[in-house]
Amino acid sequence: MELKAKHILVGSFVLISMLSLFAFVAWLAKVEFDRETAFYEIYFENSVNGLSPAGDVRYRGINVGSAEHINVDPENPERVRVLVEIDAAVPIRKGDRARLELQGITGVSYINIEGAQPGAEILTADRDSQYPIIPSEPSQLEKLALGAPDLVASSKELADRAAELLNAENQRLAAGILADVAQITGSIASRTDKIENIIDSLDRSSADVVESVRLIRQIASETKPLVQNLEASLSTARGALAGVDNLIGNDGEAAVVEFRHFLAESRQLVAKMTRIADRIENDPSGILFGTPDAEFKAK
Repeated sequence: MELKAKHILVGSFVLISMLSLFAFVAWLAKVEFDRETAFYEIYFENSVNGLSPAGDVRYRGINVGSAEHINVDPENPERVRVLVEIDAAVPIRKGDRARLELQGITGVSYINIEGAQPGAEILTADRDSQYPIIPSEPSQLEKLALGAPDLVASSKELADRAAELLNAENQRLAAGILADVAQITGSIASRTDKIENIIDSLDRSSADVVESVRLIRQIASETKPLVQNLEASLSTARGALAGVDNLIGNDGEAAVVEFRHFLAESRQLVAKMTRIADRIENDPSGILFGTPDAEFKAK
């Protein structure tokens, strides 16, 4: 009886476990069925080392899908075709680019998609393609590897030019230049006192220039009132001249007549003064004491 009960218990446990596993699988399948996805093709021109089926596909670093199939392009063996499944809610637009990125130091690669501008059109399939094609671009590491030959060639060319530059003739010229520079430096060092004297003289000259400028400004400020007074005097003189012009213009004829009368009277006065002067010169005593004939007649 106990053995039969144990068998029933074990059988029940196994049945319940199987039912639970079946329910879990059904739930997981339902979730997968409810999730809408979209397929895209990506063609890589270079190696896809490190990328495997079910590898991550990220959009700007966010995991949005996985790589479903990886195979060589039948139409062009130099390309690798990767079919990716991406969440349909992620908008893949024109301008997006796919490139391989390394995940840490494990060597595992994933596909990262980015580059589209806001408002760009949604990427759709061409007439000749079953799925939309996302353009690819080399990764930063691939770009560095692709540019390595050019870098090596440039480095070699630079080394060759450096070797040409450092030939014996140029070395001799460089040694001569260094010797001349050393001589010039020594000459300057031996004339330090003279250079300091020149600098002191320049400082004094600068001080004299500053003082001269100050004096010129002071003279200009003191001369300004004199100039203003001179301008006022000139203005007064202009007014006086204007008054004289008006006087001449209004009473010119009368002034001329008066002046003529003045000249005539002046001539008469001068004539009388001349006669008096002649009498004084010829007979001063007669002028002072009178003539003898006149006194005699009076007696």
